[in-house]
Amino acid sequence: MSVTIENSNISFKEGSVPKFIVEGLIGSAITQVFQQFSYFTELYLNPKHEKHSDWLVNGQALCIVAYEEAKQTIDCLAEMQDATLAPKHKAYRKITLAFLEKQEALEKKTRTAKSKTNKSFVGSIDNISQWLQSTTIVMSSYTDKKDISAEVKLWAA
Repeated sequence: MSVTIENSNISFKEGSVPKFIVEGLIGSAITQVFQQFSYFTELYLNPKHEKHSDWLVNGQALCIVAYEEAKQTIDCLAEMQDATLAPKHKAYRKITLAFLEKQEALEKKTRTAKSKTNKSFVGSIDNISQWLQSTTIVMSSYTDKKDISAEVKLWAA
Protein backbone atom coordinates (compact mmCIF):
# COMPACT_ATOMS: atom_id res chain seq x y z
CA MET A 1 0.00 0.00 0.00
CA SER A 2 1.39 3.39 -0.89
CA VAL A 3 0.36 6.48 1.01
CA THR A 4 0.62 9.95 -0.51
CA ILE A 5 0.31 13.07 1.58
CA GLU A 6 -0.86 16.05 -0.46
CA ASN A 7 -1.93 19.29 1.21
CA SER A 8 -2.12 17.38 4.51
CA ASN A 9 -4.72 14.97 3.11
CA ILE A 10 -3.89 11.28 3.21
CA SER A 11 -4.78 9.31 0.11
CA PHE A 12 -4.45 5.56 -0.28
CA LYS A 13 -3.48 4.95 -3.90
CA GLU A 14 -3.17 1.15 -4.01
CA GLY A 15 -4.55 -1.77 -2.08
CA SER A 16 -6.97 -1.30 0.75
CA VAL A 17 -7.00 0.49 4.05
CA PRO A 18 -6.41 -1.84 7.01
CA LYS A 19 -9.69 -2.85 8.63
CA PHE A 20 -8.64 -1.55 12.03
CA ILE A 21 -8.32 1.97 10.58
CA VAL A 22 -11.79 1.78 9.00
CA GLU A 23 -13.11 0.37 12.27
CA GLY A 24 -11.60 3.24 14.26
CA LEU A 25 -12.93 5.85 11.86
CA ILE A 26 -16.48 4.49 12.04
CA GLY A 27 -16.32 3.85 15.79
CA SER A 28 -15.16 7.40 16.43
CA ALA A 29 -18.06 8.86 14.44
CA ILE A 30 -20.65 6.72 16.23
CA THR A 31 -19.12 7.61 19.60
CA GLN A 32 -19.18 11.36 18.90
CA VAL A 33 -22.83 11.24 17.85
CA PHE A 34 -23.77 9.01 20.78
CA GLN A 35 -22.12 11.42 23.25
CA GLN A 36 -24.03 14.37 21.82
CA PHE A 37 -27.24 12.30 21.76
CA SER A 38 -26.72 11.33 25.41
CA TYR A 39 -26.26 14.96 26.38
CA PHE A 40 -29.42 15.95 24.51
CA THR A 41 -31.39 13.11 26.12
CA GLU A 42 -30.13 14.01 29.60
CA LEU A 43 -31.13 17.62 29.04
CA TYR A 44 -34.53 16.58 27.70
CA LEU A 45 -35.29 14.19 30.56
CA ASN A 46 -33.99 16.37 33.40
CA PRO A 47 -36.88 18.34 34.93
CA LYS A 48 -34.46 21.10 35.97
CA HIS A 49 -33.92 21.85 32.27
CA GLU A 50 -37.49 22.30 31.17
CA LYS A 51 -36.56 25.50 29.35
CA HIS A 52 -37.44 24.36 25.87
CA SER A 53 -35.00 26.70 24.10
CA ASP A 54 -32.04 24.97 25.81
CA TRP A 55 -32.81 21.54 24.49
CA LEU A 56 -34.14 22.83 21.16
CA VAL A 57 -30.74 24.44 20.53
CA ASN A 58 -28.96 21.31 21.76
CA GLY A 59 -31.15 19.14 19.54
CA GLN A 60 -30.25 21.30 16.56
CA ALA A 61 -26.58 20.97 17.54
CA LEU A 62 -27.04 17.20 17.74
CA CYS A 63 -28.39 17.21 14.18
CA ILE A 64 -25.33 19.12 12.96
CA VAL A 65 -22.88 16.86 14.82
CA ALA A 66 -24.60 13.70 13.57
CA TYR A 67 -24.66 14.90 9.99
CA GLU A 68 -21.04 16.09 9.98
CA GLU A 69 -19.66 12.97 11.66
CA ALA A 70 -21.56 10.67 9.30
CA LYS A 71 -20.58 12.74 6.25
CA GLN A 72 -16.94 12.73 7.28
CA THR A 73 -16.84 8.92 7.42
CA ILE A 74 -18.56 8.66 4.05
CA ASP A 75 -16.05 11.10 2.56
CA CYS A 76 -13.18 9.00 3.95
CA LEU A 77 -14.70 5.77 2.64
CA ALA A 78 -15.59 7.26 -0.76
CA GLU A 79 -12.51 6.00 -2.60
CA MET A 80 -12.75 2.51 -1.15
CA GLN A 81 -14.46 -0.12 -3.26
CA ASP A 82 -16.93 -2.53 -1.66
CA ALA A 83 -14.57 -5.42 -2.44
CA THR A 84 -11.97 -3.93 -0.06
CA LEU A 85 -14.39 -3.44 2.82
CA ALA A 86 -15.65 -5.92 5.40
CA PRO A 87 -19.40 -6.69 5.20
CA LYS A 88 -20.13 -4.55 8.26
CA HIS A 89 -18.21 -1.60 6.78
CA LYS A 90 -20.17 -1.88 3.51
CA ALA A 91 -23.38 -2.01 5.53
CA TYR A 92 -22.33 1.02 7.56
CA ARG A 93 -21.75 2.94 4.34
CA LYS A 94 -25.16 1.99 2.91
CA ILE A 95 -26.99 2.84 6.12
CA THR A 96 -25.13 6.10 6.54
CA LEU A 97 -25.79 7.23 2.98
CA ALA A 98 -29.53 6.66 3.56
CA PHE A 99 -29.28 8.46 6.91
CA LEU A 100 -27.59 11.47 5.31
CA GLU A 101 -30.23 11.64 2.60
CA LYS A 102 -33.00 11.74 5.22
CA GLN A 103 -31.17 14.34 7.31
CA GLU A 104 -30.61 16.56 4.28
CA ALA A 105 -34.34 16.46 3.50
CA LEU A 106 -35.16 17.61 7.06
CA GLU A 107 -32.23 19.98 7.56
CA LYS A 108 -33.64 23.41 6.65
CA LYS A 109 -36.84 23.01 8.66
CA THR A 110 -34.94 21.48 11.58
CA ARG A 111 -32.48 24.37 11.66
CA THR A 112 -35.31 26.92 11.82
CA ALA A 113 -37.58 24.98 14.19
CA LYS A 114 -39.12 27.07 16.94
CA SER A 115 -40.83 24.25 18.81
CA LYS A 116 -39.90 20.88 20.24
CA THR A 117 -42.91 19.44 18.44
CA ASN A 118 -41.78 20.62 14.99
CA LYS A 119 -42.26 17.65 12.66
CA SER A 120 -38.84 18.02 11.01
CA PHE A 121 -37.08 18.46 14.36
CA VAL A 122 -38.71 15.33 15.80
CA GLY A 123 -38.02 13.46 12.54
CA SER A 124 -34.33 14.40 12.62
CA ILE A 125 -33.89 13.29 16.23
CA ASP A 126 -35.71 10.02 15.47
CA ASN A 127 -33.54 9.48 12.36
CA ILE A 128 -30.40 9.96 14.46
CA SER A 129 -31.66 7.51 17.08
CA GLN A 130 -32.41 4.90 14.41
CA TRP A 131 -29.01 5.48 12.76
CA LEU A 132 -27.22 5.01 16.09
CA GLN A 133 -29.14 1.80 16.71
CA SER A 134 -28.52 0.36 13.24
CA THR A 135 -24.85 1.29 13.05
CA THR A 136 -24.19 -0.06 16.54
CA ILE A 137 -25.84 -3.36 15.62
CA VAL A 138 -23.95 -3.55 12.32
CA MET A 139 -20.57 -2.72 13.83
CA SER A 140 -20.89 -5.11 16.79
CA SER A 141 -18.49 -8.02 16.65
CA TYR A 142 -21.39 -10.25 17.76
CA THR A 143 -23.64 -9.42 14.81
CA ASP A 144 -23.90 -12.01 12.05
CA LYS A 145 -24.35 -11.37 8.32
CA LYS A 146 -28.08 -12.06 8.49
CA ASP A 147 -28.61 -9.30 11.07
CA ILE A 148 -26.35 -6.93 9.12
CA SER A 149 -28.42 -7.56 6.02
CA ALA A 150 -31.65 -6.95 7.93
CA GLU A 151 -30.40 -3.57 9.16
CA VAL A 152 -29.42 -2.52 5.64
CA LYS A 153 -32.88 -3.50 4.37
CA LEU A 154 -34.49 -1.26 6.99
CA TRP A 155 -32.70 1.73 5.46
CA ALA A 156 -33.21 0.74 1.83
CA ALA A 157 -36.98 1.28 1.99
